[in-house]
Amino acid sequence: PGNPRFASEDGVLYNAYRTQVLVCGGGKSGVLTLPDTVSSIGKNAFQNCRKLKQVLLPEGLLEIKERAFDGCSGLTRMTIPASVERVGSYAFDGCTGLGRLDLPAATIEEIEFDSYALPAHSGMIVVGNGRSYSLLASRYDLDYVDREQLTGEYSGDVDQDGLVNSTDARMMLQYTVESVRLEAEQRLQADMDENGLVNS
Repeated sequence: PGNPRFASEDGVLYNAYRTQVLVCGGGKSGVLTLPDTVSSIGKNAFQNCRKLKQVLLPEGLLEIKERAFDGCSGLTRMTIPASVERVGSYAFDGCTGLGRLDLPAATIEEIEFDSYALPAHSGMIVVGNGRSYSLLASRYDLDYVDREQLTGEYSGDVDQDGLVNSTDARMMLQYTVESVRLEAEQRLQADMDENGLVNS
C-alpha cells in the first residue's frame, strides 16, 4: 500500500496529496513537468539539482518557497505561472545558467517577490509586461524585454529585419565565440531552440 504521508514520482518526493514538492533527487536531469496538483514548491526542494535544464510549473502554483531552486546551475529557462502569489528569498540563488525568466501577464503587484528572490547577474533576461516588471529587473540588475514590444516575428531574426539570414548567423556566432554584446531582445531572437541560451 501507498505511504499515507508522502508520494514519490519520477524522482520527486511530494506530500501525500501531491500539492507540495518536498524534495527532488540531485541526479534528476533534463526537463521536469510538475503535476497540475502542485500548489507549492517547498523550501530547498530542488536545491543543487544541477542537471535540470527546465522545470515546467503548473497553472495553479501559488508559492515558490525560500531557496527552492538554489544552486540549480543547469536551469536555462523558467516560466512563472500567473497563479503564483509569492516567490521566496533566494528562490533562484545560484541559478547561474538561467538565461530567461518569463513572468506572467498579470501585474507584478499581484506577486510578492521576497528579498533576493532573483539572482542578480546581468546574463538573465526578464520577459514581462509593463513598468513594474521593468523595475523588478532593474532592482536585480537584469536585462528586461517587454512582451508587448517583442518585434522579431521569426526566431533567429537577431537583427530584426524580418529575415533569417547569414547576417543573423554571424551575429549569433560573434556573440557565442567573441563575446560581442547583443541587446536583450536580440538574445531572445538568437535563442532559436528557446532553451534560454544562445549556443551552438
